[in-house]
Amino acid sequence: MIIDPNGPLDTCGQFGCLEVFCGGANLAKETGRPASELFAAAARGDKHARMVVERSARYMGLALISLTNAIDPEMFVMGGGITRSWKLVAPTMLETLRSSPFIKPARRPRLRRARLGDRAGQVGAVEWARINQ
Repeated sequence: MIIDPNGPLDTCGQFGCLEVFCGGANLAKETGRPASELFAAAARGDKHARMVVERSARYMGLALISLTNAIDPEMFVMGGGITRSWKLVAPTMLETLRSSPFIKPARRPRLRRARLGDRAGQVGAVEWARINQ
């Protein structure tokens, strides 16, 4: 989820809340393995699986750069299945986000892992926005 208090009413039914899907289905299609199995193999040290996961995390980091430039959020709250492999993907997404010469450190959004499971993006981000308006 991306939080932008001034954003439009969108897919999660709240103002300023935009759902972003991270492509588990695309990973499965590309590798012939379920995304959960791919992440588990990467965590065990499988070099090919780790390469695919890191490349996917880098693409997600590039998407975060584009979204930052488009809507200038304070925070990205990542939910869903990707959070089960947070230790694998977060460092690459953060490194990619920090690499942008167009995003000054003072306006770089924070990247947080949602704690509420697969529904965390909708529940957690909207609740955070409601409390902090």
